[in-house]
Amino acid sequence: MRHEAWSDGSFFPVINRSAAAQVEAGATLVWTVEAASWHDAMTLYHEWKGWKPYMPMDDDPVIYTAKQEFEAQSTQRLTGEAQ
Repeated sequence: MRHEAWSDGSFFPVINRSAAAQVEAGATLVWTVEAASWHDAMTLYHEWKGWKPYMPMDDDPVIYTAKQEFEAQSTQRLTGEAQ
């Protein structure tokens, strides 16, 4: 699933449209990454930012479900975003 980092500091998976709606006006997409889980995405995000290794929360999903992946692909098609 694609995750997006924005110039205002936002970072979220594409299926999280409520997070996307809160991106500041004028913010630009600065980085994207494909990851099978939030944990994997955050691990890569921390590496990209040059931060200390990501320490997962107990409720981090192990892997996104097929339904979530389908929703992400549908969201990307509906908003005209490339995969």
